[in-house]
Amino acid sequence: MIYRKITVLLIKIILLFTTPLFSQDYENKPSIIDKKLLRQDFLVFRANLEKIHPALYRYKSKNNIDYLLDRSYNELNRNMTEIEFYVKIKFDLSAIEDGHLSSAMSSELNDYCERTARLFPVKMVFIKNNAFVFCDNTNSIPRGSKILKINDETIENIRQKLYHYIVSDGSIETKKARILSNNFWFYYLLVYGEKSSFKVEYITTNGKIETTNINSNIKKNIECKVDELNAEKNLQLKFIHKSTAYLLINTFSLQTLDENKENFVDFLKSSFAEINREKIENLIIDLRENGGGRDVYGSLLYSYLTDKPFPYYRSLALKTKILSVEDHPNLKIQKPSDNNFKGNVFVLTTGMSFSTTSEFCAIAKSNNRAVFIGEETGGGYYGNNSGDFEDVVLPNTKIVVTIPTKKYIMDVKAVVLKDRGIIPDFEIQPEIGDIINKRDKSIEFVLQLIDKNNSH
Repeated sequence: MIYRKITVLLIKIILLFTTPLFSQDYENKPSIIDKKLLRQDFLVFRANLEKIHPALYRYKSKNNIDYLLDRSYNELNRNMTEIEFYVKIKFDLSAIEDGHLSSAMSSELNDYCERTARLFPVKMVFIKNNAFVFCDNTNSIPRGSKILKINDETIENIRQKLYHYIVSDGSIETKKARILSNNFWFYYLLVYGEKSSFKVEYITTNGKIETTNINSNIKKNIECKVDELNAEKNLQLKFIHKSTAYLLINTFSLQTLDENKENFVDFLKSSFAEINREKIENLIIDLRENGGGRDVYGSLLYSYLTDKPFPYYRSLALKTKILSVEDHPNLKIQKPSDNNFKGNVFVLTTGMSFSTTSEFCAIAKSNNRAVFIGEETGGGYYGNNSGDFEDVVLPNTKIVVTIPTKKYIMDVKAVVLKDRGIIPDFEIQPEIGDIINKRDKSIEFVLQLIDKNNSH
């Protein structure tokens, strides 16, 4: 009871200090919507959440979620723009702490953000809660500089505010950092509104503190010019030297793999046959950009890392039904695959390692089958809410809310942190210079670790 009161108080404080600000400097703003219509949309949003979501209270109690949604509804006491209403939806989805919840604006509002809205023009990368300049098309701030303030507000305060509008499992922040790095312009626009210019205080790589004013711009003019992406496969096997193999798995998505003419089942079969044929002792599995995909691909990958039968899902449930082994193959006891690997395994992860990827990592971590290197995964250790999804279109604003329908619980050993992802054994994060210069610290670290183990 005391815990619930404290949590409710924290929600009140967060709501008090995360009120969106909106400038009226520009024409062609999204139209104002009557508060009665907004309340209708919010009731549709809430009713479908409570009807469809299989584990709405997975990380927070019903009392806390009810308080959150009641508060948001009561705040719809005036007419407002769709973007203001959308910010409230985003806040509530984030507060539920389910990384598979998502939302999309109406096509009109999306066009406004993508084509018309004036945006913060600097691409930043968030590393250990600091923001660094990756590129600046205004040529005002040197690449690699650390941003200290925007419009006299500290970047730390801005980061904390914007995190309240980004979904993630539990209290995991590594995925939020990745999303904010890729979409700072969008979340800053949502929460702070359009600005004609920005006063930016920063510190250069030489340690000199500078202040500059930069003009806002539309999205197409702020995008970074990046190197051409190599048309490499999502699935790759490389041999680093005679004792170490590197397995890159960028996705478990059947659709993505099919579009690229890649077959996951065949790839694993041929790769592990070759790994064992080459008498490899150390295997690096790179899952840093793998956001998930087919459930069974996670269990299939683990079946190549063990020579014993193993459980995978402890349970799988819809809102109104607990599923059985006949409903999903991952509820059965899994069998080891032929040509399974018995050597040392090193798994590379980041906040983008999510969904099916986090499921695989949870099993490997629970069974002490791999050494994890990099960042905490973006998906929860105990499982997630995903599976099939239902799209709910709010009738007046045309905002689309996408709700997962299945609650997954992994068959894993208990850990102390109940609302977190898979914590790496060795936390490795790149510095801004590493990113700019394309230096892979995680690979360097794991190779040093292998050399150290071999020397013993």
